[in-house]
Amino acid sequence: KVLDTSSSWYKVEYNKTTGYVFSKYLDITPVENETLIGVYTTKFSTGASQSGRVKNIEKGANLINEYTVASTETFSILSAIGPITKAGGYYQAPEYKQTPEGTKTVTGYGGGVCQLATTLYQSVCNAQDSGSRLIITEHHHHSKSVYYVEDGEDATISWNAGQDFAFQNNNNYSIRIRTFVKNGIISCMIYKVY
Repeated sequence: KVLDTSSSWYKVEYNKTTGYVFSKYLDITPVENETLIGVYTTKFSTGASQSGRVKNIEKGANLINEYTVASTETFSILSAIGPITKAGGYYQAPEYKQTPEGTKTVTGYGGGVCQLATTLYQSVCNAQDSGSRLIITEHHHHSKSVYYVEDGEDATISWNAGQDFAFQNNNNYSIRIRTFVKNGIISCMIYKVY
């Protein structure tokens, strides 16, 4: 299965393993009547101090991988990956918190899921740029800059505050979300399903 064709090295999945193959060695034919219409990738630290954050990104990405959004259906990342709590299987990690003194970095359950939301948001924007009618119905920015995208290109979510990233599929076809997380890279892909 070809996951990304945005460079001369195609990201592929074979036998539940993901890797890269030089594009000249592959003939691309649609699989399961799908077309890639949006993709975005961000990077994150995998250092020992970031282990909770890495696990949270992996958990959230696994929960939305292969998620199909039918025509007219609305996708909510909070509904798909929640509850973002200890009981929900999330780990403590650094996250932003709005306080009376301003935005502070604190430790909380689910730190890192905003990077997943941002990466998905950007892939949805890319799908819109290619003509797909995905309508963003809820979107919030962080109150402080994040390192993985330029200011204003992020999407924050919060289980406790009820801040969601959501979009409606206004196309006459379904779309499928696929994710890839490995070695400090997260990619979100949007596929048109015929």
